[in-house]
Amino acid sequence: MNVVLNEVSGQLHTAGESRSAVDKVKQFITQHIGEDISREDIASHVNLNPDYLTRMFKKETGLTISEYVLQERVGMAKEMLAKTNLPVGSIAASVGYTNFSHFSKMFKKAAAIGPQDYRKLHGCLCR
Repeated sequence: MNVVLNEVSGQLHTAGESRSAVDKVKQFITQHIGEDISREDIASHVNLNPDYLTRMFKKETGLTISEYVLQERVGMAKEMLAKTNLPVGSIAASVGYTNFSHFSKMFKKAAAIGPQDYRKLHGCLCR
């Protein structure tokens, strides 16, 4: 009986650690969204092997780290497109894209619509 309890306790502890690490990864990504962040940078921040972190993150979230970064960047860009009149190029730079055409391509991949068209549909009338 004690063996089973110890094993369950160990599994719960490991699950708690992975959630904690994934939460730290998400927080790190949010804090550094405008920067060029690599999988190695993220893994170093949480003191884990990059390959192990990648597997753990995918298992916990259902997304790869790069898919999550894209999702977060596009989400922030959508918010800025809808709520500000900042130029699209400035928004792209603020969410970590130095190449405007790459930003447009990635935005369209994630949102199924380009950033300019997104702004036309959802943008504010703040002039």
